[in-house]
Formats: sequence, C-alpha cells, structure tokens
Amino acid sequence: MMRLVSALVISALLIGLVVAVAVASPYMSSYIGTSADMPGSAGDGGNGPSAGDQSESGDGSGGSDGDAADTTIAIEDVWESTHISFGYDELTYLVVQSEEEWLVLWGRASGFDGAPPSVDFRTHTVIAAILGMKPTLGYAIRIEGVVLDENGDYVVSVIIVSPGADCLVGQALTYPVHMVSIPKSEGPFQFVFEFETVGCG
Repeated sequence: MMRLVSALVISALLIGLVVAVAVASPYMSSYIGTSADMPGSAGDGGNGPSAGDQSESGDGSGGSDGDAADTTIAIEDVWESTHISFGYDELTYLVVQSEEEWLVLWGRASGFDGAPPSVDFRTHTVIAAILGMKPTLGYAIRIEGVVLDENGDYVVSVIIVSPGADCLVGQALTYPVHMVSIPKSEGPFQFVFEFETVGCG
C-alpha cells in the first residue's frame, strides 16, 4: 500500500512538473508577453488595458524617458494585417530570433496565408505586436519605434488605436497585427504601450 501511495505521489509530481514546464516554456524562446503581464490590464473583457490608459510597460519597469543617451534603432516593416489569427485572441508582444520561431509565428498569425516574408535571422530580429481579437473594424496596433536606452534595454514603443463611441464601424472580427525587423539584437526588450481613441465626429 505504501508503495502504491508513493508511486501515485511521484506520478503526480512528475505530471505537475511537465505541466509547469509547458506553461513556463512558450514556443517563442526569445521573448513573449501577453496582456496578463501588463499592469492595469482591465479593458476589453480582460484582454488588454482600456483605451483610456495613457501608457503601460510590458514588463512593468517603465519605458524610455527620452534621455539624450537613447539611440534610435532602424526598423523595417515586415507585415501588417487585420486578417484572421489562429493563435492570438489577446494582446501579445514577442521577439523572434530564428527561422523556426518565425515559421511558427507566421502560421499562427496569418493562418498560413502564403509564404512568410523573407527575413535573414543572421542579421535581423523580428518584433511582433498582436492586438488580438476585436469585435469590429477600426482597431489598429503599430510599432512606432525602437530605442536602445542608457541601460542597454531595447524599448519598443507601440500605439494601440480604438474607434471612438461616435464611430460607425463595420461589424466584423478583426485581428490587428504589426511586425517589424531591426538589426540583430539579443535584447533585453521592454514594450511601452500608448493608447489612442480616434473619434469620428
């Protein structure tokens, strides 16, 4: 009986370990964050901060303060869309460092809509900002810039746009996403969000 109990306990511990590893090891090995990582994430039914918020940092440590020591990093558009997404229903921001990670991201974000844009990961890193599922047209997400701050952090500035209450927008599910590339960098990365509501009056 004691052996049976011990075996059950060990099995439970092993199962718990496997689950913990699965949860702690997202497919993006470099960096991944979701709205749950962001302070004050309350809007849109729990899928991200409300449009009224001014800005939030993805890791809670704040963003660039505009210090003269900051270095602007060149960014290049890779892909932007509002098409259906098979893997991202909430705000997600991530960094991709390899072809393997890129193929997984492309498949989930685009639904395998053709071949992915060509990126040389020997010389470039991809940064993706994915807004998640939205109930109407009029939403957008855009990576506005990247700076290397005086602490050696790459600060990614992201703008999230929502339609105002006075806007007549099409009733269709959208999945705004924006991806850019920067010269190869291992980070660390911070994501700073700014929220903008666009009125139509």
